[in-house]
Amino acid sequence: MTLMSEVGQKAFDLGVPLAVHMDVTYRCNERCVHCYLDHDDHGEMTTAEIKDVLDQLGEALKSDALAGAKSIVLEGHADAKGNPAYNRVLSLKRAQSAKNFIASKHGIPEGKLKAVGKGSSEPIDPKNPEDAVNRRVRVIVNS
Repeated sequence: MTLMSEVGQKAFDLGVPLAVHMDVTYRCNERCVHCYLDHDDHGEMTTAEIKDVLDQLGEALKSDALAGAKSIVLEGHADAKGNPAYNRVLSLKRAQSAKNFIASKHGIPEGKLKAVGKGSSEPIDPKNPEDAVNRRVRVIVNS
């Protein structure tokens, strides 16, 4: 058994996730089996909907299952419209907004949260890099 297999098995036995990622968007071209979306184009999420998802995330991060996470990375992404340097800054601001909301409203220590901006370097839809679906925040929970 490899080291990663052993670590994976131990985490499974303890019910501890090794990593979790979540993209906050209505627009998704993936067809995950656990998805609750109907895949019709609903446009962008409203501010209230985004805050609701971030509230749910904040509550989940305080749960017994995730409270012991070593770090939570909030990865901001942008579409490929515009200047690459501007997109990096924009994606970082997107991630920092989510980080600030979760830290201030849910008491998650800021040192546990890290915001990074990826710009347009990792589109979720590489065939359509300028599509709005590529604007998102990915949440990565590291145990």
